[in-house]
Amino acid sequence: MLDELERRLGGAATTTLIEHLVEIFLRDTPERIAAIESAVQAGDAGALQEAAHALRGSNTLLGGAGRIAELCAVLEEISGTNSVEGAAQPAGALQEAFEVTSEALVRQVDDRTRLSAD
Repeated sequence: MLDELERRLGGAATTTLIEHLVEIFLRDTPERIAAIESAVQAGDAGALQEAAHALRGSNTLLGGAGRIAELCAVLEEISGTNSVEGAAQPAGALQEAFEVTSEALVRQVDDRTRLSAD
């Protein structure tokens, strides 16, 4: 995941920059997931589209196509019908996808930090 980010930045991505971007993602994602869940519960397709798009973008920034991007794409597609019908399942799956992604990101940052210290 982070190798893709470094490639897109032209190799200019320092370990500190990558750590900072991961930190922001880890900090902001729970709020974005909560916004998605709230929009689904409220039946607000516009808010769902906005929140899913924002989460998908921040996930993509880190090079993560993965499960979060897939779920957000489904939610964006659903919200594009001006409805939230069928959004509960993909919205509910986001937390687990975030946990898996978080663990992978933390592991990758730790590996990069160890390698740069050697």
